[in-house]
Amino acid sequence: MTVRSAAADIAVIGAGSSGLAALKALLDQGVAVDCFERGSDVGGLWRYENDNGLSGGLRAWRRPVGRRNRRRGLARLASRTLMAVRSRTHVLPRWIGGKPYDTRDIDPLNRIPWRLMNFVYGLRVARELGPTPVSWPVGVHRLLEGIPIVSSHLLPAVLDGDVVVKPAVDRLRQDRVHFVDGSEEMVDCIIYCTGYRISIPFLSSSLSAGGQDFPLYRRIVPPDIGGLLFVGFVDAPGRLLPVVEAQGEWIAAVLTGQLRLPTQKRMWHAIERPERRTRQRFPGEDPESIRCEPHAYRRLLLADLRLAHAGHQRNRLVLARAL
Repeated sequence: MTVRSAAADIAVIGAGSSGLAALKALLDQGVAVDCFERGSDVGGLWRYENDNGLSGGLRAWRRPVGRRNRRRGLARLASRTLMAVRSRTHVLPRWIGGKPYDTRDIDPLNRIPWRLMNFVYGLRVARELGPTPVSWPVGVHRLLEGIPIVSSHLLPAVLDGDVVVKPAVDRLRQDRVHFVDGSEEMVDCIIYCTGYRISIPFLSSSLSAGGQDFPLYRRIVPPDIGGLLFVGFVDAPGRLLPVVEAQGEWIAAVLTGQLRLPTQKRMWHAIERPERRTRQRFPGEDPESIRCEPHAYRRLLLADLRLAHAGHQRNRLVLARAL
């Protein structure tokens, strides 16, 4: 599927949520643009049964029909459910006090110091979930300094014995799973929830993304490659759409000349020094990691845009006076 506008020399590749955000921002600025999508309709990962051949999802898993009394990953249906946890982590309830857990994750509340925010969220989470099961491997870092599991039902299910927590998987042999603590269990079905690695096989090998490290200025611009910009290459806990919308506006400002990119040297310097609040929230991350604190990153992009718009207005005023 291709969406075209007249005399376009700019292309948006992919019509998922990030591509659509970029497309809207460019069209709002009057930029002629083509959008190319491999599937027959827009939506990307959000489109159910996407025919582009790239969307995630487990084939043949749509409804829990015929799965009752099987030893699998649905505690409400299975006779026994195991959950292998490779690393220590925190669990946040999806709802706190009858409202979504991130209801108060708004400006200016999300600007308070991280230690205080962790303390406040810790109290709210403990009040909502109650005591943590002894078998659960609680994270060694503070509550909000990583990517938690968001679930209101997981820890109660562990407390009730509906979910049995196991350590990392060591190996598989026929119908048995061997864990690193030496125990083994017989299982009928395994659901892999092991994350992913970034891969960009359709671009030059000079631009590589290893693991979660992807060096981009403002998480958008590869310093050594002109004419190529990225949207959505961020691991932003919580709300992604406001982030990609800001990225789309930032890109539109660059392409319309309102925002000028710095030199390569300055771009690399900025990449090596991630946002201060991101460093505070994720102290163990590499500088080139795509993980970021979404509010601080979005404020950075909007600050760039405010400066660009202010400069654009000054230039227009000088031009008007000259005329």
